[in-house]
Amino acid sequence: MHVPLPARTRPRSGPPARSPSAKTTKYDLLVGDEPIQYGGFKLFYRQDEPLLSPEQVLELDPAPVVINYQ
Repeated sequence: MHVPLPARTRPRSGPPARSPSAKTTKYDLLVGDEPIQYGGFKLFYRQDEPLLSPEQVLELDPAPVVINYQ
């Protein structure tokens, strides 16, 4: 028997692809001058093109403590 998933758990196509420069620019705006202690950076295999490597993400200033590939 097939039971449909509720709307909130259905996979969605998601937003359009994001460039590395768009993601790093947004990170700079949100984190650059803030006194944060533990920053994070999320990457999406299907939406971020080309996908940044962990080394590229660690070059951000300040470097995020958590890098999440989803």
